[in-house]
Amino acid sequence: MMTIEKYKKDQLVEAIRDTNASYIMPFYTDKKLGIWPLDKFDVDAIDINHLLEVRVFNKESETRIWRNSISEDFKVRTLDESDPRDTIEETQFLDIDTTKTRQDADQYGTIEVVSTGGGKYRLPAELYDDDAKLKIKNYIQYTDEGIAKIVDYRVVEIVKGGK
Repeated sequence: MMTIEKYKKDQLVEAIRDTNASYIMPFYTDKKLGIWPLDKFDVDAIDINHLLEVRVFNKESETRIWRNSISEDFKVRTLDESDPRDTIEETQFLDIDTTKTRQDADQYGTIEVVSTGGGKYRLPAELYDDDAKLKIKNYIQYTDEGIAKIVDYRVVEIVKGGK
């Protein structure tokens, strides 16, 4: 596992650019969540002072860069289809209030989605659907007693409803 010092924005940006990912999902302490097409996202504009985690992904792999608190350095890990561990795939419905969500995309190719609780987040316009789901791959490790536990996961893709 690689480490990026907390103030080394150039290292963080380079780690993101070194992936072959299609989408980026940053998590900040003070901003809305969203998923953007990576080719339309300004990686240089990442606010490293408030960033806790960023996931860059496509169907084949995900690179996760994270820290547990603002005072820590970032850790980096990549998971892909070559990982030999057992996995379980799941799909999670995205919380979308279709009566409040606007259908027009911004300059980054995303739509602002409103959840049923009033929260807002962004989704790529080409993947937006009233029944959109997030596909997740969970990685399993077994205890000495043979009990399975999920030890990591990666975002695989956003799928439109009915798939």
